[in-house]
Amino acid sequence: MITHCYALYQLFRSNIKKPDAVIGFSQGEFTAAAVAESLDFLSILQLVYRLEKIIVNSPKVTDGRMARVVELDREILLKCCEEADPGRNELSVAILFSKDQNVVSGSSGAVERVGRLAKQNGARWVLSLGNGGAFHSPLCKEILNQSTPIFEEYDFRDTEIPVYSCIDGCGSRVGTVIRKKLSNQIAGSIVWDCLIHNLTEQGIDTIIELGPGCSISGNTRIVEPAVKCNWVNNIQDLESILKCIGK
Repeated sequence: MITHCYALYQLFRSNIKKPDAVIGFSQGEFTAAAVAESLDFLSILQLVYRLEKIIVNSPKVTDGRMARVVELDREILLKCCEEADPGRNELSVAILFSKDQNVVSGSSGAVERVGRLAKQNGARWVLSLGNGGAFHSPLCKEILNQSTPIFEEYDFRDTEIPVYSCIDGCGSRVGTVIRKKLSNQIAGSIVWDCLIHNLTEQGIDTIIELGPGCSISGNTRIVEPAVKCNWVNNIQDLESILKCIGK
């Protein structure tokens, strides 16, 4: 995915000016750091590869689940999480999209329990995101003990354009800050609503998403429908957008 996105960005940059900011959804934030030139592309690939090896060897994370809860007030969902996991060791609201649409992540049992509670409290849908893992949950905290020293091996540089972080929704040009936020993102929640609101407050009203899938475009429309989202997955998509802007 990272290679795909980075290659499309290089083609895109040969035709237009630098973006005003870069963002990435979850792992996509590593690509954002690469295109902002905080860390070179090959180092980003190596870093992600090393992190993936840790995750694959963490059964607590890989055996977990994620689920999207639709049309349930976030505050009620948080209370459901507290009831399903009183110790707050297995479950969290991992991705924040809007007041009434968010994603929970954790152990399979905890996600199942919170799903039942959510439905009992009025959620319209609880949609399983498969058994791909309990990412951005408390179960990932153990990984930080191994991953934090790995991040510190890499010298992230300051950037000309801000890299917006999923962990707090704020942009930064400082290399050490970009590195710390990327590291913390592994076990932290993605505050996508905050990130998009911060972008719009800076006057940014258009997002061009590069790469396979359209997570950014689809999820941004949940947060702020007025933001224009264009998805570029291949050369044909790129050519279509360039024609629209007269390039």
